[in-house]
Amino acid sequence: MKNIYAAVAFALFLTACSGTDDTDISTTNTTTCHDTLAGKVSIVDYWVREAPSGRPMSAAYLTICNQTDQPIVMVGANADIADATELHQTTRDRDGIASMSPLDRLEIAPGGSVSLEPGGAHIMLIGVKEPVLAGNLIDLTVQFEKAPPIAVQAETRATTPAQSHHGGH
Repeated sequence: MKNIYAAVAFALFLTACSGTDDTDISTTNTTTCHDTLAGKVSIVDYWVREAPSGRPMSAAYLTICNQTDQPIVMVGANADIADATELHQTTRDRDGIASMSPLDRLEIAPGGSVSLEPGGAHIMLIGVKEPVLAGNLIDLTVQFEKAPPIAVQAETRATTPAQSHHGGH
């Protein structure tokens, strides 16, 4: 009889933890959206740029895959390792000079994907509290309008100056 009560309690616990939102999420760190199932939103190819001691900023990159039938809107992110995070877009003028501007939101069309990558849209990690070294895992939560947040552990990667498209972040 105790086993039945334990099984029922465990089933209720799993049901309570599953949430009530009908948007399924996935956080497999593959490099493409190919494995994202229909009806799901996933984040793939997530990583953080290395920020050695003394560098107060870093950046996070990822691809959001939207295999639902509705647009999904990214509105921000959080990272415990930073005092603040901001969604930014890097652009270059005709002379090749890079500049950044904040983005309030980033819409991902139904069946589409958007990549945050060096030289384009990215998540700035501002006021990094400790060195972010290659191989470290960084807890990152991506926030959406009208959809549950997605949490991932992003691996830190070293980059060379040739790979850096916007001033080291």
